Amino acid sequence: MFLPASNGPRIKESDRVAAVTEGLQRMGIRVAAETNRLTVTGGKPQGALIDSKGDHRIAMAFSLLGMMTGNTVIDGAECVTKTYPEFWDVFKNLGGKVQTDG
Repeated sequence: MFLPASNGPRIKESDRVAAVTEGLQRMGIRVAAETNRLTVTGGKPQGALIDSKGDHRIAMAFSLLGMMTGNTVIDGAECVTKTYPEFWDVFKNLGGKVQTDG
């Protein structure tokens, strides 16, 4: 799969291209980021520790993939409250499992 990069800046809360690349690789997916594209060549996703980089979009995206694979931990998951405070309640209602530290 080929995903063209946007013309906008890569860095918002995080460098999302780098964060997605890292997260997918941690989950066993072959992916390569280049200047103007992200190439995903596949693999079977597996549970992993995902660093949200404090970015709500990264946390939410990988939580959905993690729900499919199981055994996934989203570090910094509380960042979703920035834009979607009810996200984890909705996620649980969809069948996702949520466990917090503390």
